[in-house]
Amino acid sequence: MFRYHLLGMLRKGTQHGYGLAKEYRHRGGVDSGLGSFYRELQKLVEQGFVRRVANKDDVDPRRAPYEITTRGEEAFDDWFEDLPRAGHCQDSELAVRALFFTEVQPDTAHRVLSRWESDLWDLTKRIERQIKDVAQRHTVTDEVHRALLQRRLQHAAKDLEFVEDLRGILSLPDVEPAVPLAESDDPQVKRRAAGGA
Repeated sequence: MFRYHLLGMLRKGTQHGYGLAKEYRHRGGVDSGLGSFYRELQKLVEQGFVRRVANKDDVDPRRAPYEITTRGEEAFDDWFEDLPRAGHCQDSELAVRALFFTEVQPDTAHRVLSRWESDLWDLTKRIERQIKDVAQRHTVTDEVHRALLQRRLQHAAKDLEFVEDLRGILSLPDVEPAVPLAESDDPQVKRRAAGGA
């Protein structure tokens, strides 16, 4: 989906690579390394979906602007309209690993669950900060972004419940979460802290 995210951002108009990387981080809340970002942009150029355009004379030549081509617009539209049917989405790599917890040593399962839980708490706090940032702006795009961030936060809270359920099923000891439950801003997470469902 990374390539379609880039194509979608270029639908707004010409942008240079670093500006696209910043917008990608802002929109998706995901920090992609600049190297992989520029490699994907170069692939899009080679495939004719994106082209480099001439820079203005007074602009740093390293800030090469890119624009989407007609072929790129068509590819984006085809992808956008080809929405997978509900229920056909694939699980994450971590969720698939859950099927094999009974096949590994308990200390390995404990380490994986602990790391998973810690990563989820870090993600939760990062999303909550992004929601606060977006809430200060009031464009339609920002409202959509906020709704998507809320959805990601709900997914993280459900994944935290899933980790807790797995600990119980596997009879693994609880560990202290990286962030105390009661400190979260998410109502679902606060309910868990209070012992609710």
